Amino acid sequence: MELGKKDASGRRRPVPIKGSEFFLVVDNLIMAVGQRPAVPDTFGIATDKRGRIQADAETLSCSRKGVFAGGDVVSGPASVIEAIQAGRIAACSIDKYLGGKGEISQELIPGEEEKTCLGRDEQFAYRKRAVIKTLPAGKRLKDFSLVEYNFDEKTATAEAERCLRCQLRLKITKAPFPPEKQTEK
Repeated sequence: MELGKKDASGRRRPVPIKGSEFFLVVDNLIMAVGQRPAVPDTFGIATDKRGRIQADAETLSCSRKGVFAGGDVVSGPASVIEAIQAGRIAACSIDKYLGGKGEISQELIPGEEEKTCLGRDEQFAYRKRAVIKTLPAGKRLKDFSLVEYNFDEKTATAEAERCLRCQLRLKITKAPFPPEKQTEK
């Protein structure tokens, strides 16, 4: 988007930039569409002049008993993390309102088992670097042929998996070695 020409009110409105569109393949998408809240008057909840719900800063309780609110509808545009935090605060307040202690740390699904190795397989730490095939020295002297050859697809993929996980090497403990021979005294 870019700012277009001034309209009747004197403001420049955003307009699409032609040819700037692109596609992006993603696993998850969180939409955030900067719209104004539309809280119906029939809800009986106090709002400010911008239409945002007025909620207590600590408990997120609203002007109507038993109603709690958080996120953009209260604070205005903010981050997803801030909305999640507001949800947790509201959940504590709702639990207290319903007679609980406000403890919401209960695990509702079992935790994951601790992994005994890093990477996708147990042999990850022991993977060896692929050797690049080279032209023998005797043949190199005769012409200007390619000295090093590319990996085939399978080897390149295996090497990429190994190299793209190099940061894990710092966390992998050294391989256990057999005990050293004890000398008798």
